[in-house]
Amino acid sequence: MDRKNLQCVIDEILRYLLTNMSKSWKESLLTPEATVKDARRIIDSSSMRVAFVVSEQGKLLGIVTQSDYRKGLL
Repeated sequence: MDRKNLQCVIDEILRYLLTNMSKSWKESLLTPEATVKDARRIIDSSSMRVAFVVSEQGKLLGIVTQSDYRKGLL
């Protein structure tokens, strides 16, 4: 794949992510006090399959993914 085609693919992926994130990112928020069970519930129910840990001020503190959860079980 040449550079021009690669850039087109990247642009398309970014458009898709921005469209979907703008619709569902709020349902993926967790507080630092949330439990692993809370994170799992959000990951399973949100369309993004990720949980964002944010402070009271809305600062991103971390991200929890399905992969993180599965690794924690092992």
